[in-house]
Amino acid sequence: MRSTILPNPTDARRFYLVMGFLIVVAWGLLVVWQRSAYAELLGHESIGDDHFPFAWHLAAFLLSWLLMTVAMMLPGSLPMLIQLIQPVRHRMKNIRLIGLIILGYLSPWILFGLLVYLGDSFLHQMVAPTAPLAAFSDLIAPAIVLFAGLYQFTPVKRRYMARCRPSHALNFQSHGEKISEAGALKQGLGQGVFCVGSCCSLMLLMFALGHHRLDWMLALGWIMAAERLAPWGHRLAWWVGLGLVVWATFWVLTS
Repeated sequence: MRSTILPNPTDARRFYLVMGFLIVVAWGLLVVWQRSAYAELLGHESIGDDHFPFAWHLAAFLLSWLLMTVAMMLPGSLPMLIQLIQPVRHRMKNIRLIGLIILGYLSPWILFGLLVYLGDSFLHQMVAPTAPLAAFSDLIAPAIVLFAGLYQFTPVKRRYMARCRPSHALNFQSHGEKISEAGALKQGLGQGVFCVGSCCSLMLLMFALGHHRLDWMLALGWIMAAERLAPWGHRLAWWVGLGLVVWATFWVLTS
């Protein structure tokens, strides 16, 4: 059996400091953005606003989504990422390799955000007053909440959540072997895909809520981190799913 090499405490401490700085900066920029005159561009609800071209809306959303991903996902991913960087911490080009791992981790999240944004733009067109789904516009948000709740019970959720844990990141390590830049990027991409599969339904709640509220971001970020890091994460996922299903049902019955 291959032994586990724990990260050097000094290297781990430096990594946590750098990642902590990025997380604080992301939260700070989101707070400033939300309080600015361009707060409407922070979320997706401004899609129908013709004051700005669609390309501007898309660029602003992707920037806000990147900040959200750093603010919400990186805190719970630090233990996993510190395991991924272990094989490259003694390399001359370790800074570049570490950057590629992080870039790879964030890339699936950006792609997910882009696809969801385009899908949401299509939905906005379909529920316009004269569009085919106009009569069902009030059901879209609770339907997203219901989907997010039901996804919590699926084997797909459990499988990806297990692979998004720090212990699984050890399987990607090549102890004592040289890791290429392509290999570092591939490691980050792999873990990013697993974490998207684990947390995508909860991130969809940001669209159901209609705008990027920082309190919801903080709460969801804590839940997703606890699901992946805590020993009782699987039970938490079950209870969160039950709560979302109850919420969606109550939403429909009272609307």
